[in-house]
Amino acid sequence: MSIAELLPSVALLPHADKFRLVQLLLEQLAKEEGIVLHDPATTASPVPVGRVYRSGRSDVSAKARSLLLSGHTFAICI
Repeated sequence: MSIAELLPSVALLPHADKFRLVQLLLEQLAKEEGIVLHDPATTASPVPVGRVYRSGRSDVSAKARSLLLSGHTFAICI
């Protein structure tokens, strides 16, 4: 089966399945090349150093949040 025949089917997959497909292909290629990949299921995750930033409003500082929500607009002049 060629890539041209596979692509329409791959395009229909949900995002999670596309990521899994890429992961499986990379694992297969690595195995064929004799490369040992990091397995997150068997290896402890490193402890983050410093602040961990996440998306969303909850990470905006209280002062920044109050400025954003109060409607104040500031111009930065260089």
